[in-house]
Amino acid sequence: DVQRVGAAAALAFGSGALMLGMFALQLGVLSTFLSEPVVKALTSGAALHVLVSQLPSLLGLPLPRQIGCFALFKTLAAVLTAL
Repeated sequence: DVQRVGAAAALAFGSGALMLGMFALQLGVLSTFLSEPVVKALTSGAALHVLVSQLPSLLGLPLPRQIGCFALFKTLAAVLTAL
């Protein structure tokens, strides 16, 4: 569990450092090349991923954590069969 916390902290620090670097180099202009539908799709995909991965906890189902390729779909299938 300590390793996961360390990995999350390292990821957060790396993301912040990347953002600060982009700010310092004034690379925010690159975001204008991303169209609004692309940004909306990425945001919706991230929200869906968080929702499905939290479903077992929200519903109180004691399901094992899925890992690997298509883990999101495996989690959704496990939740639906457990209901």
